[in-house]
Amino acid sequence: MRPQQQFTLRSNGYFEVTGVPYRIQPKALITNQTSADLVVHWVTPDGQKEIPLWWIILGALGGLLILMLFIFVMWKCGFFRRNRPPTDDEDSLTGGQ
Repeated sequence: MRPQQQFTLRSNGYFEVTGVPYRIQPKALITNQTSADLVVHWVTPDGQKEIPLWWIILGALGGLLILMLFIFVMWKCGFFRRNRPPTDDEDSLTGGQ
């Protein structure tokens, strides 16, 4: 098994103000720079753990429960009721009125 490797990522930033859109100009235009370091620990794939089966089953059942609740609320609000246009058969029964 390989040991975990560590890397350091360094980001550098630099800016220089070359002018300002004001009538009164500052005495000095500023420049500055900075850097940020980030330490990264590289983990090998064989260090991963499996997700327990009960988490998967519980997540699927929870998702189905939320879906059923959402459908029930939509049904109670009348989302699935539809007024259909009359067909030719219904026109002949009413006398074409």
